[in-house]
Amino acid sequence: MELGDLVGRWRRGLLRTPHAPDDRSSDVTWVQGPSRYVDLRLPAGDPPVTAAPPAGLDDVAPADLLRLAGRQGFAGTCRLAGGVASWQRRIDLQPPAPSPDEGRLTLLPRPAGELPGTSDLLVETGVHASYVEHWWRDGPAGTLPAACASGHDEQGRTVIVVRAGRFVGLARDRDVALPADVRDLAEAVRGAADVGAARRLVDCELSWGRADPSGWRLQASSLPWRVGVTLRPRWTGGRLELSAGTSSAPTDRWTLTDVTGQESLLHRFTPSSPAPSSPAPTVR
Repeated sequence: MELGDLVGRWRRGLLRTPHAPDDRSSDVTWVQGPSRYVDLRLPAGDPPVTAAPPAGLDDVAPADLLRLAGRQGFAGTCRLAGGVASWQRRIDLQPPAPSPDEGRLTLLPRPAGELPGTSDLLVETGVHASYVEHWWRDGPAGTLPAACASGHDEQGRTVIVVRAGRFVGLARDRDVALPADVRDLAEAVRGAADVGAARRLVDCELSWGRADPSGWRLQASSLPWRVGVTLRPRWTGGRLELSAGTSSAPTDRWTLTDVTGQESLLHRFTPSSPAPSSPAPTVR
């Protein structure tokens, strides 16, 4: 098995650990590109943050910040050697784990899928922790056109974008570091000096969506106001611009410094349908 065999969107169907019941209902998506990935994990029955989705970070009530802090997600670089995958977490909603994120992978071609619309089954067994995860590839098996990149936004925050066929993963880091001595993000939020500081700790985006002729429509996110947003990607002055097409939603401007795969996919709506844009520069 090679890293290219993992390219696509994977849905988790099972998490098994020694000290908890099997988890078959958490909403977990992993979008893998040629080298980078985005992974978003929402707990089963995750309640809505408010009766109406907040318009942005400043609209999140203090009590709801703790709900957002209970989510998980991370993004970075994946490496595969000897059947063992290593996921380096460049962006992480939660504090760093005490051991490396590594798992031994077994790819089973086209088993009887337990999740609708899936094909391959990938079994992950923990190397440094005792767990088993079952991942199902969304859509048919086969090679997908793919690309990924990292860089920074206008505030200097690290960003990652992944494109695998019709699936898109986006990650953007927070602008402050988590305290070094906290067990999880919720503890950091509870210990924040004020509501503004707590919001900055929560302000880390992990999102995934689908590309279609209208743009990149976000299906799930660590930030609830991003769900349902359709982004229109284009290159402008060497930067990737992600516009939601409304005056109330700011345009994200990302400078990408490291691109792997079919770079044109990072500024197209679908593999065969380019978005209106200026000519794309060569990215090295």
